[in-house]
Amino acid sequence: MKVILVVSDLCIMNAKIATDQGLIEGGLNISNGLITRISSNSQLEKADCTINAHKMILIPGMIDTHVHLRDLKQSNKETFRTGTEAAAAGGVTSLIDMPNNIPPTNTLNALNSKLTACMKDMLVNVGFYSGLPENIEEIRRIVKAGVFGFKIYLNNPPAEIKILDKDVLKNIAREIAASKSRLLFHAEIVNESATRCAASKSLSDDQITDFLKKHDSEAEIKAVKYILDAIKGLKLKVHLCHITLSDSIEIIKNSPYRDFYSIEVTPHHLLLDSDRIYKLGSIAKTLPPLRNRSQVNALWKKAVDYENADIIASDHAPHTISEKNMDFKDAPAGIPGLETTLPLLFTEVLEGRLTLNKLLKLICYNPAEIMDINRRGRIREGYFADIVLINCKKESRVKPDFFLTKAKYSPFEGFKIKCRVDKTIVNGKIVYEAESGVINNKSAVILKTAAI
Repeated sequence: MKVILVVSDLCIMNAKIATDQGLIEGGLNISNGLITRISSNSQLEKADCTINAHKMILIPGMIDTHVHLRDLKQSNKETFRTGTEAAAAGGVTSLIDMPNNIPPTNTLNALNSKLTACMKDMLVNVGFYSGLPENIEEIRRIVKAGVFGFKIYLNNPPAEIKILDKDVLKNIAREIAASKSRLLFHAEIVNESATRCAASKSLSDDQITDFLKKHDSEAEIKAVKYILDAIKGLKLKVHLCHITLSDSIEIIKNSPYRDFYSIEVTPHHLLLDSDRIYKLGSIAKTLPPLRNRSQVNALWKKAVDYENADIIASDHAPHTISEKNMDFKDAPAGIPGLETTLPLLFTEVLEGRLTLNKLLKLICYNPAEIMDINRRGRIREGYFADIVLINCKKESRVKPDFFLTKAKYSPFEGFKIKCRVDKTIVNGKIVYEAESGVINNKSAVILKTAAI
């Protein structure tokens, strides 16, 4: 009788695997990009390549739903290559790219151009959002291309679309709902009058104060109320990006349509306060801005402890260091986060402030479910092998000089990290190792929503 020996592509053994049932000791087999077996070490199949995890923790790769990869006419800030390298180094195996590029991604042609350029250079899986097209009839064509939603920037509304008119927004929302897509919002309606004298002020502290007044708490509260009022009555999927206030979450939570709304928070709004802006200047300038310490503590409690937030995303928004060195009022807002988000949050787990299961809900399980990304975000047999090995015996400090992103600065510089991303695996192929860096395995795919 002929014995057929089953051999998988990759075997990871001696790991602590984060499953739906909690951490289990053992390993897994991977074949053709899929997890084919999760079991004790003795029950694993032989493989072409075997990794001994030495008791490291194996988690699903982070799904980052808010990333600005730039490229095209902003390749000086970031490229699809450098951005996805940074993602791999940070344990992010899938991400969704925002549409406010130059040129903007708000037509089917612009989306296809961006998709073609990204496919050549991406190291992790990438999906896309669209901006609002000027022609509302183009929405359905863009949806069929697989985008994950349409982003509206209430802080910087498009001149050609009167988005601050409730009737206009409601008509757009109806079309999005009919297409089974979603709307995403930057929820700020800013107080322009707060900075009329800013140009005449020379002290950076004065410029920072003006900036914080313009983008104060009321700007977010006003926007959240406007959004929910304009779309009330519609069964529309809505994603509220980078919410910074517990009061905003309370308003959303009390909506009768809460099940249709997803709330996103960021690590910088959870871990940093506005004192950081006065200390670091434009390095810590982001939108919405960092809040005061009491607001930060309230956000953590409401979003994380009470589990009212659905997703933590990096809002990776890279700029050149020369831009960040401009006067505060002229410097662009945005900070890089792909390489720091998972290590910073996992450190909170190791320090006991956050459970591992709660973290994985916020960065893996919920993003996959909310954004309709099939068979990713969990370690299960039959799921794509997007996984990350975490070494909890390696401590370090955040050092932007060693980032793979082009944006080599961070308001987290010097923060202690109690773990390290040891390996990042995308669709069954190793794309990053801590000891050797980026590995050029072409395993990444373009993500498209499964909702259509």
